[in-house]
Amino acid sequence: MEQPKKTEYYLDLRTDYGFKYVFGENKEILIPLLNEFLHGIIEKITDVVYLPTEQLGFTKKEKRIIFDLYCEDQSLNRIIIEMQRKELDYYVDRTLYYMGRSLSKSVKRGDLKYRMQKTISLHLLDYKNVWFEQNKDLIQIIQLKDNKNRIFSEKVAIVLVNLCIFATRKKIVTFPDVQHKWVYLLKNMQKMTPEDEAKENDPIFKKLYELSRLSNLNAEEMEEYKKSVLEYEDVQNAIECASKRSEARGEARGEARGRKAGLEEGETNAKRTMAVEMLKKGIPLSMVSEITGLNEAEISSFN
Repeated sequence: MEQPKKTEYYLDLRTDYGFKYVFGENKEILIPLLNEFLHGIIEKITDVVYLPTEQLGFTKKEKRIIFDLYCEDQSLNRIIIEMQRKELDYYVDRTLYYMGRSLSKSVKRGDLKYRMQKTISLHLLDYKNVWFEQNKDLIQIIQLKDNKNRIFSEKVAIVLVNLCIFATRKKIVTFPDVQHKWVYLLKNMQKMTPEDEAKENDPIFKKLYELSRLSNLNAEEMEEYKKSVLEYEDVQNAIECASKRSEARGEARGEARGRKAGLEEGETNAKRTMAVEMLKKGIPLSMVSEITGLNEAEISSFN
């Protein structure tokens, strides 16, 4: 089996496998993460119970959803945790849909008073997006309020965390607070070294280093992790390649039909071309559909 590069000692926590391996099985490190970013929204978390990440609808026709991580704290607050590395056109709608499913599932059958559990959705975003002004903000909190800024309901809240505030790993870093340190390590753990781990004094972050060691993985787990890394890189390459091709075609046609129409056509073609590129690389149909926003039947017709 091919071994990882000698300079790599820790998991990339932004990958699907790495994130779930560390935080999906170790609540002693998940709880400090949640307390740091959900402080002031819910009371301090002392315990969590992991809930099934796959949620079926109430009927067979309802869409199945899969959370990255899903848990419930000691006060029965439900928490969705998502690591997102690519911008999606429908990401906001998907977030609301996921939260709606969590809320509806928390209401017991026959409860005429709709006593639902609070649902918090925590999103770790590793891409530049409109929610962070010039990438300077660390956190955005979205709540349900009226036009006088009064909380309409405390049952829902969305917390967006900007991982792009740190572009890359630096040899010497000073953090203004613990939140920034969390963000830095979530972004750069795969670039850290045993020397960095030896210098760490905080027991929580020492535990994060320990759980993130590549040496913890057996042969089968290592293959799954490498697959997760390569899968993401394939998606990135396919998106970049498809975008360049379709933008060029769309803009060229835009000269004849009007720039707006041309760009719209370019965007549509970009998604189709992207889907074809991903299929060629063996990326699962369900993932291609999720990333492009195209339905599976349409994507299947491209083959």
